[in-house]
Amino acid sequence: PVGHMGKLLQKYRNEMGGKMKWIMLACPNPNAPGSELDGFKRGIEEEGADMMYVHGDPGYALIKQGKIDLFRRAIDFIKDCGVPAGVSAHTLEVIDACEKAGLNIDFYLKTFHTANYASAPRAGDPGSSASNRNDGAYDNSWCRDPKEVIEYMKALKKPWIAFKVMAAGAIPPRDGFHHAFTNGADFVLAGMFDWQIEEDVK
Repeated sequence: PVGHMGKLLQKYRNEMGGKMKWIMLACPNPNAPGSELDGFKRGIEEEGADMMYVHGDPGYALIKQGKIDLFRRAIDFIKDCGVPAGVSAHTLEVIDACEKAGLNIDFYLKTFHTANYASAPRAGDPGSSASNRNDGAYDNSWCRDPKEVIEYMKALKKPWIAFKVMAAGAIPPRDGFHHAFTNGADFVLAGMFDWQIEEDVK
């Protein structure tokens, strides 16, 4: 059955004639032989996604296991459905693996924020060493490598969406958005409460 978000989107389109696009994520399921891509199929055929991308955080485990072929199959499936295909990542390692494998990817999403906030990890903090998600001791650190991200994405020549740009609210929207847009991001994916929408849009 069509999920809650899919129903809301369909209602919006049917009643308002809106042009809002929906970018949806899914991840290949290596533990479901024959139905590894069901999440992508459901997203496009039932939910009405306009674009889809491979969820980078659980996808990182697939990369570490050498299962880049599951990424390839997911990307090819999305493209065969006539929908733009992307990959999200908390680390450049995922993007680099996809590029080296020559996957036919249209866009990327990458965590991107500065370390200019009070709870940013500092050298010597618990959890300050690199991990698979670039997390630190707190739950609002997703980008240890902003300068590396800037240089890598500049050379990539593919559109990318920056996310976690406010480090879970630790960075003001004006600063987070400005940092993303002035350092190469083409779009920003920003989580926000309803009372923040007007300020963030402005």
